[in-house]
Amino acid sequence: MSQKRSLLFLLVVQWMLFEASVIFPQQNFDLEQFKGRWYEVAVVSDCPFFMRNKKLNPVIVTLDVKPPNILVTAPRNGSCKQTHMTLTDIAGQFFYHVARLNVDVDAYVVRSDYEQYAMMALSSVEVSSQNKTTIFKLFIQGSPRSRVNDPPTRSLGGLYAEISQHRPS
Repeated sequence: MSQKRSLLFLLVVQWMLFEASVIFPQQNFDLEQFKGRWYEVAVVSDCPFFMRNKKLNPVIVTLDVKPPNILVTAPRNGSCKQTHMTLTDIAGQFFYHVARLNVDVDAYVVRSDYEQYAMMALSSVEVSSQNKTTIFKLFIQGSPRSRVNDPPTRSLGGLYAEISQHRPS
């Protein structure tokens, strides 16, 4: 359980470090290596409404990467809701629109070892109000049940390194 808390702590720290800065995708991102099914295991956001809903209704979100298609699947109201992400011209950056909320979302893979974990940053702007939201999500490959309780320590080292690179001087 302490490793799970460490991952959540790292996710929060990463979000705080990026909050005031521009988000960039991982350097030399390789979409081919990123292929596969990823499971969301942790999330942090600056939107209280989003976090309250996540806490009251935790769900397992999957990210299926089969270029050129990227499909996000999440349970919603007794069925599965699927969202298709569009590749952009920038490696590691994707785009999608949430019609229900009238929100444009830019998604970035900010850190991944391609085998065990991926951290994504989602930056959205509500079209009508221009409210901005930032969300950081931690994904793992493999069964979410087995990995959440025993996350690979190599992943922790990679996340620590990422945080160190963005720490203000």
